Amino acid sequence: MSDLRILDVGCGKGSVVEAVFEDILRGRDYELVRLDIDPDNKPDYVHDIRQPLPKELVGQFDLVMASHVLEHVERSMVMLSVIHMASALRHMGELWIVVPSLEWCAGEILAGKLTAGVQACIYGGPEADKPNGYYHHTGFTVPWLRFLVENAGLILRKAYQNEFGIHMTAADGQTRDYTGVQNVVIGAKYVDDPVEAIG
Repeated sequence: MSDLRILDVGCGKGSVVEAVFEDILRGRDYELVRLDIDPDNKPDYVHDIRQPLPKELVGQFDLVMASHVLEHVERSMVMLSVIHMASALRHMGELWIVVPSLEWCAGEILAGKLTAGVQACIYGGPEADKPNGYYHHTGFTVPWLRFLVENAGLILRKAYQNEFGIHMTAADGQTRDYTGVQNVVIGAKYVDDPVEAIG
């Protein structure tokens, strides 16, 4: 049995977890479980995070990572989706949510810098062979992410912003690179049953 179990929600074709947590994972025995709505990505579980997790995934993970996933969920389903992801955590497990920063996008627009990179952060967009569901349906500020995590019953550990690269291919086949800003929020599950812990 691995000493660290990780669930990568919306893993895509290649998980970012091992790159993001390279220093933490180096030399450790861990198990990475990949979950995605798209069967073409060949995840371990084909699943829509808007629905409750399969029972065998509930309460089983030390780390749940959702990198650039939640913006693809309709606003009316965001809270439920966060609750579903939080349900995968073991006691003291962490949920990491990473999304494009709506604050950064607004600041760039107000400064007259409506680049393709900013538009990609706001609207997303499907790859040529993907459905329209790959567009962005929701934008996130740090305060709203904090609210979502706390409302899902987690303790807020950290909330911050950092830069990320946006690699885009235009209709003419030319590629361009932009730098965007993403919001990161980390929530932790500290008790399995709050009532039992208090009593």
